[in-house]
Amino acid sequence: MIDLSAPEMQSTFKKLQRVSFITNVVMCVVTVACVAIAIWISVIMRGYTDWAVILFYILLALIPAYLIFILVWEFKVRKGYRETMHRYVAQGFEGKTFLQGGRIANLELSIAGDNLVLMREGNGEYAKFDLSPVTAYTGVCGYIAKCIKDYVYDYYYLAAKRGEVESAKLVNNVHGKAKVYPVVEGGTPVREREKSFYVKHGVLK
Repeated sequence: MIDLSAPEMQSTFKKLQRVSFITNVVMCVVTVACVAIAIWISVIMRGYTDWAVILFYILLALIPAYLIFILVWEFKVRKGYRETMHRYVAQGFEGKTFLQGGRIANLELSIAGDNLVLMREGNGEYAKFDLSPVTAYTGVCGYIAKCIKDYVYDYYYLAAKRGEVESAKLVNNVHGKAKVYPVVEGGTPVREREKSFYVKHGVLK
């Protein structure tokens, strides 16, 4: 069982929060510095137009290269965290059957107190995810909501492939403004999910 309030999990959340802050600050500083240097070079080397242009473009090329490096680095840093969050959500669906059955599935994701709740229209059962241990970490709360969305997409992707569902949609009402996400239309999944977490790792079959 994954416990978000466990000391090791709280330590991970704090670490990732620091990583995000430092990354954002460094990205801003590097971007501003590169642009400033490029402008400075273009001013002081007016008599050497070719060199100024070359150096200007080299500096501008360094910005996206650095951003790509940061993104790859963050991906590696967060890899274990992402898997843990996906498995935490899968844990919340254990023993739940409300996604099963019926040709039409209309679901709603909403917030109730400190809980994210996923319900299916016409069904009294629901899945509840306690956010109280992570309310101080907005990014974690948002990522759990994303993992729930992934689970729904993956579940109905496989169900549609088996011909078990004709239509499925998810209404995200977490922020008070409902946003509708079509999941299956006309018996066909709207997104390819073969490489998504729950399908790729065999959590859903």
